[in-house]
Amino acid sequence: MTSAPSAAETAREIRKDVVRMISLTGRGGLGISLALADLLTWLYWSYLRVDPRNPRGEDRDRLVLGTGAGAPALYATLARRGYFSREELWNFSRLGAILQGVPARLSIPGVDAPLAERGRALGVGCGMALGLRRKGSPRRVVCLLDGAAWQEGLFWEGVRRCGAWGLGGVTAVVASSSEGISSAWSPSEAESALIQRGWRVLRTTGHCVDVLSREVEDMERKRTSEPLAVLAETTLGRGVRLEGERDERFHHEGRPWDRGVLGETLREIDGKKEGDSGAPFVF
Repeated sequence: MTSAPSAAETAREIRKDVVRMISLTGRGGLGISLALADLLTWLYWSYLRVDPRNPRGEDRDRLVLGTGAGAPALYATLARRGYFSREELWNFSRLGAILQGVPARLSIPGVDAPLAERGRALGVGCGMALGLRRKGSPRRVVCLLDGAAWQEGLFWEGVRRCGAWGLGGVTAVVASSSEGISSAWSPSEAESALIQRGWRVLRTTGHCVDVLSREVEDMERKRTSEPLAVLAETTLGRGVRLEGERDERFHHEGRPWDRGVLGETLREIDGKKEGDSGAPFVF
């Protein structure tokens, strides 16, 4: 009998599937997708109440994706969680496939809302949370964002409304780089601005599922009507040593990767060196 994979192993396999997907068609955001793997592992195995056998069930938590470049990470997570066959991943962004660059709510099991970029995710989540509250549902709505959202007025309007209306069922998870929330916001400045608008704030790592689970559970033991913001420090290209804009893997739009580059990247995620044994091309 084999034991269940650890959270770190699950996140690593999600990263490898992200790399395989992007390598096939040359489409998708590599850096942010690799960065989101641990957060999505935490969300779908520890935090969200979901049932892949009943993806439209009313008694489920919802997720709103606020970064289109991170769609490959969401798809790889949903497949690994059992919403659809992993074989669907290898058709990513191909004509007629269900998994396109922009997630579609009606055609992809497990996708709860259309893509809501440029600060709109929190507004969408706010509306969903209001609807659930009117139904008397205790279910959560999670908005998964990157640092770009902080530059948008629509994001701050969502922040204001969630805080003013006491939407404690809303959780905003912001993946921020080690340099700060965005080019204009440091983590401490963002934390202060959220608290002033009626939010609880947790600043934590975005790459350790056990720590995330423990710290969020500690905060949620104190039941309040305030929405929760999880400011998770993440590294773009987690698991792969991306060489900034010079890295050839950033210049692949619409063009499949060379198999040597794919193999090297998969070995790197596994922590292996060039020449180590393994089967990097097994999909």
